Amino acid sequence: MLTPYATEFRYPSDVMQPTSEELEDALIKAEELFDFVVSVLPDEIKTSL
Repeated sequence: MLTPYATEFRYPSDVMQPTSEELEDALIKAEELFDFVVSVLPDEIKTSL
């Protein structure tokens, strides 16, 4: 998912703008990752989030 951006920023040409679909997909994946990380944390930590 991030590889095209890593390459683009290492070897820049035109400005690369993500599409609305890419933004939404990235947000969904970030939320899924956050939910997973929270799910494996001890309960004492979860209450402070």
